[in-house]
Amino acid sequence: MTPPKESETSNERVARMLDQNTEEYPDDARSECIPPLPMAQIFSKTHVQTLQKLCSDIIVRGIVNYQRIKEALNKSTPGRHLLNAFTQFQLINRVKYERRQLPYKY
Repeated sequence: MTPPKESETSNERVARMLDQNTEEYPDDARSECIPPLPMAQIFSKTHVQTLQKLCSDIIVRGIVNYQRIKEALNKSTPGRHLLNAFTQFQLINRVKYERRQLPYKY
């Protein structure tokens, strides 16, 4: 790949960008397509069932926010375990995901 000149035309710029000089930059040849990383399973099946049971009213209707989730989960020991094991962001997103799955479950 050659550095740009003081003034270059758009055709020259495109040609320079498309120049795949793998001898000069060998790492570029291998990085054409990077496969997606495998998705981590954050919530176990038991965690999901507990969250569905304790937050069922939040999943079905109303505003999804951390205050409501926290109140619902604080009512039981398994719920408090979820509060300690997961971040606010993770819990809110899981409840939102469960809400999106409602049409497919029934």
